Amino acid sequence: MQLLSLRYWIERLRADGLLRPGTPLLSGTIPMRAGVDQFADGRRVALADGAGNVSRVAYRVEALPRAWE
Repeated sequence: MQLLSLRYWIERLRADGLLRPGTPLLSGTIPMRAGVDQFADGRRVALADGAGNVSRVAYRVEALPRAWE
């Protein structure tokens, strides 16, 4: 499974009248490569608008033991 292309989303947003500054587009889950550890201990994200307002979110990941170990 692959993500839809940026071109697809630009055309879709334009058709829906949403292709304008300030419209966020969030991606889905990206397929992982076998054998590559692509997990992080946490994430931090900040979104800002032109008026100087900033929204921040962060989380930390805690690995749980495997079931029935």
